[in-house]
Amino acid sequence: MNGPMRAAGLLALLTACGPVVQAPVARPAPPRCGVSASWEGASCRPFDAATGALEQAQQALARFEPEVALQHLQRARLQGPHRYEQHVALYEALGTAHGYSGNETEALAAFEQLLRMAPGHLISYTLSPKVTFLFERARELAATRRAPSVRVSWQRDQRVDKPVEIELEVLDDEAGMLKSARVFSRRRGDEEHKHLDIVLESPGAFRRAVLPPLSADAKQDEVLQLHLVGLDGRGNEVTLWGSSQQPFDVPLRYKSPPAWYEKWWVWTIVGTVAASATGVVVYAATREPPETVAGTAQVSP
Repeated sequence: MNGPMRAAGLLALLTACGPVVQAPVARPAPPRCGVSASWEGASCRPFDAATGALEQAQQALARFEPEVALQHLQRARLQGPHRYEQHVALYEALGTAHGYSGNETEALAAFEQLLRMAPGHLISYTLSPKVTFLFERARELAATRRAPSVRVSWQRDQRVDKPVEIELEVLDDEAGMLKSARVFSRRRGDEEHKHLDIVLESPGAFRRAVLPPLSADAKQDEVLQLHLVGLDGRGNEVTLWGSSQQPFDVPLRYKSPPAWYEKWWVWTIVGTVAASATGVVVYAATREPPETVAGTAQVSP
């Protein structure tokens, strides 16, 4: 087979093979609720529904009307779920109102719940000593306990065009608050987040989640930014891991696609064709006549 014919045959083989079909990418199920709502066991309920009741309670406390404040706070608790900052403010107001009312047990319980969610939280020391002393007792108790926490980890050398697998582990949760997590992700530089709701395991167990590729048509390295919110059984936010302002960065590497002649199936075919051609050459070489042949020859004048 001459050079042009061999090249034409190889081209025909490559065309017949066609492009390599990629396996389908496993993608997470869509979140049950939008970013402005939380799942509460049976349905999606919007955040911030209790904002009005909480504000009324805080105004009543400013007027030193703890009983009125407690009425608004009980209503606010039922109007959840609450975002993290609002949830912390709710339990601070509950502890303060119970402290003003002389309900020490209820005040301590509210402050302990507050410090589980926000271990470093402080209250104003312009409040009545009845409240500040109770808060200090709650801080002493909280110092002997571990706050709920979640560890998020991932493999190194992630690719920008490949799914990103993350692993969530509940490290501590003595009060059993953590039931699920909402993982937020975005490309660094983007404003909008995607989010994924994940049911958490008990402490010591792992939960894996696969995020879709950041960009299938990327042409450079990128950074995936993550932060996480821990939720209780009613969809209230109870702990934070990073934030939109201070996310955790996952470097994603871009690898340029191989040229057509660098792909494995091309070289498999080339190797097969080359082996066949080599066989033909060897066969022909062993059948060619030698340079000298025994016998006589007649030469015409």
